[in-house]
Amino acid sequence: MKHKSIIVIATVFSLFFFSSLSIVWGAGFSITGMVFDDKNCNGQRNAVDSGVSGVSINLTGPSTASTTTASGGTYSFSGLIAGTYVVTETLPSDYCATTPIKKTISLVKKDVNNQNFGIS
Repeated sequence: MKHKSIIVIATVFSLFFFSSLSIVWGAGFSITGMVFDDKNCNGQRNAVDSGVSGVSINLTGPSTASTTTASGGTYSFSGLIAGTYVVTETLPSDYCATTPIKKTISLVKKDVNNQNFGIS
């Protein structure tokens, strides 16, 4: 009977330990969003607001990276581990921000999407 108890305890410990590792060390999370031309300067993306390409976006936190928005204004950081990140937009010349240019994001167990920046 002692051997069965040890096996059960070891199995429960293994399941808990390895499932915890995948949450903490799993490098599969992403942060996505877009930079849009906020035509009415209301800080919200409306149907008439198009994406702005070529805008620099920087990521700091457990991982650091930089990217430039694509033709539709979208950006993406992938392969991230869980943690707290800061995403910062670099304003293009001749534009002003209609939303904050810096966002603090917590990645915990899932991707974070729609981290958008408005400029005008």
